[in-house]
Amino acid sequence: MDQKVILINLPPSTNYNYRSAGSIYPATGILVVGTILKSQGLTVLVIDGTVKSDYLRRTLDSIDKSTVMVGFSVMTSQVPLAFDLSKLIKTKHPDIKIVWGGIHPILFPEQTLRNPNIDIVVTGEGYHATLSLIDYLNGKIGLRQVRGVGFKDDSGNVVLNEPSESDDIGTLPHIDYSILEDIELYLSSKSVYQRELAGNNNERLDVMPVLTGLGCCYKCQFCINVILKRSYRFRPAASIIEEIKKLQENYGANTFIFYDEDFFINKRRLFEFLDLIERENLKFFWRAWARVDYFNNKYIDRDLVLRLERCGLRSIVMGGESGSQKVLDIIKKGIKVENILHSAKMLDGTMITPRYSFIIGLEGEEKADTEKTYKLCADLIDANRKVDIAGPFIFRYYPGSPIFDNIIKNYSIEVPQKVEDWKSYLSGEGYLKIDEMPWVWHGCIETATILNKAMLVYAMLRNIDNFMSKLMKRIIMWRIRNLYIKLPVELFAFDLMKWAYRKYLKAFSSN
Repeated sequence: MDQKVILINLPPSTNYNYRSAGSIYPATGILVVGTILKSQGLTVLVIDGTVKSDYLRRTLDSIDKSTVMVGFSVMTSQVPLAFDLSKLIKTKHPDIKIVWGGIHPILFPEQTLRNPNIDIVVTGEGYHATLSLIDYLNGKIGLRQVRGVGFKDDSGNVVLNEPSESDDIGTLPHIDYSILEDIELYLSSKSVYQRELAGNNNERLDVMPVLTGLGCCYKCQFCINVILKRSYRFRPAASIIEEIKKLQENYGANTFIFYDEDFFINKRRLFEFLDLIERENLKFFWRAWARVDYFNNKYIDRDLVLRLERCGLRSIVMGGESGSQKVLDIIKKGIKVENILHSAKMLDGTMITPRYSFIIGLEGEEKADTEKTYKLCADLIDANRKVDIAGPFIFRYYPGSPIFDNIIKNYSIEVPQKVEDWKSYLSGEGYLKIDEMPWVWHGCIETATILNKAMLVYAMLRNIDNFMSKLMKRIIMWRIRNLYIKLPVELFAFDLMKWAYRKYLKAFSSN
């Protein structure tokens, strides 16, 4: 009999608002696992809860007599959503196996398995475990023979099998997008990357992801790769180009997001990739991750920047993290503050958007450190008109990292002991609810809330040069540089303008 597996891509947190629905593809692990399952003859359906809010109903409607397994990829922020749906499925279909993979069950395998609604957890990367689970579903082996999983034995005791070997990215198949419910929901969506990648806002982007690397070799203390000790592995340049050409031909894609912690880490692979683009005269846009300290005379100099631009690079994403060298050293980022600003200047005058992420609110960070971060953000905006800032976000303390472990120990913070308890411990955004954050300087959260909104408003006004927008932008930049949050009149004015514009559009459309 035909066997069906349903894979669930959950919303990122309980308060997900669906404003960008369909513009980001399901989790990489789901796409890879689904591709492997289908290649082995199983029927695979991916239910994407980020596209439409009725994913509970769609999941239940999709279950039939051929369904043997429902799989979830679960981050900590998604535990309440995964638990609710797992319980609902088990209540109606107790014989269907519920499998949790992803970061949370890897960090909490025994706690996850103690819940009666969860049958199996994948405790590492999924390629080898998935192949063995297929043999288990076909009755060829028992669960004790499946490396890289945990389960409950007949007595209800938790069993954690020996870990499986790390995935070899060279053996992973190219993603089969036919497992998605409707790929047009993603291709035709207004991409969240539009601001970064499009030459103009009217340019159509047909965006698809390409898995080009796994893991990382750096030691940032907040990163999941450090927690799980995942080494860096990369897909060869020829394989990447082969997949891009296939996606162009099959789906008309013209823009690609490289799923890779650091696409630029391997110089030889990068230059081979650029050589192939030029030799075959390929035309597409791409977005990739890098480190700011690569911008130097020994690696990414101005000549290479211009070559990257000619070869279609339109967005390069980098972790700035902080404008304070003290904080950068605490998190073991391995860069200098001056590297961050230098990278923006190197990219100035090109079509490449430098996107920087920043965090504040770390243990040991003082107000002066936060001020340095916001001043650096302002300096970056001044240095390069295309700079895009993510944050600075209040740092989310996720389980498993050395930083998280220190906070738990130093401030006696409780962590849930049962899967079902995470719901009451997590905020709507998906991080631990803590009544007070004594390691954060007084007023930090309020400051970040107002200044981050100010930077978002600045980004929206960046290319508007009338008198009012120029005045608002000058006020915002002064506010950011001075960490001043009182009387944010320009933000109220912007909200009022947005309200009036929406009211006008509504009245116009009704006529």
